[in-house]
Amino acid sequence: MIATPLTEAPLVFVDVETTGLDPAHGDRVCEIALIRRDPSGSAYEWSQLVDPQRPISRGAYAVNRISASL
Repeated sequence: MIATPLTEAPLVFVDVETTGLDPAHGDRVCEIALIRRDPSGSAYEWSQLVDPQRPISRGAYAVNRISASL
């Protein structure tokens, strides 16, 4: 059991962008992002583009606006 109330704990939110929605057909991660929020209200943001070694689908680009030219 966690002794710290959720309102007093730092939270980390994770976002992952991909080249498409079907890993069985080779879609891969192209960006990872994190936001950490402390109870004080301060925030830390981090993101990293990842070379997926494959094209990003038009559908994925329409959602995440990530292209090979970035």
